[in-house]
Parts: sequence; structure tokens; C-alpha cells
Amino acid sequence: MNEVETLKFNDKELFNYKSLQQYDEEGQKLFLGYLIIKELWEIQDRCIVFPNIKAQQEVQKAIEEYNDTTIRANLVIQQRVVEEITLLGEKEFLSK
Repeated sequence: MNEVETLKFNDKELFNYKSLQQYDEEGQKLFLGYLIIKELWEIQDRCIVFPNIKAQQEVQKAIEEYNDTTIRANLVIQQRVVEEITLLGEKEFLSK
């Protein structure tokens, strides 16, 4: 994998960057879903291509943004659980 190749995804080999290949198939597909929402993409030769991501540094930045977004979403969920426990009480919440 060349360090200045455009980021691509296909259903057989998944992502074309080694830094993303360290994740299992499910992890790569979750990251793909994030990129489809956040980045410009197109279909070329049976691959999803992200023309604005062309270097390892850009891939790393996208991973960091994805991780930050995931952490924030988890914190929001945790906050809602704490609020619901506070309102309902622990026994009522656990019996749901």
C-alpha cells in the first residue's frame, strides 16, 4: 500500500490502508459507515472511493475523529442511563 493512495473500500479486501486492516471486518465496516456520512465518496470499479483521503495522515485523522465521535456518543448514552436511574430508582430501572 502506497502512502499516498486514495482510500478505498471493497467487500472482499475491505480498506486498502494497513492502519485500517488491523481492525476486524466489523470494525472496518463501522468505520466505513462513519466515513460515508462524513466524507465525500463515489463508486469506482466496484469500490467505494474517498477522493479527499489520500495519505496516511488523513486516514489517521479520520480514525481519531471517529474515535472521538464514538466516545462522545457513548457518554451521552451513559448520561441518559444515569438520569433515568436517578428518576426511576435502581430497582425500577433494572426491572425494565
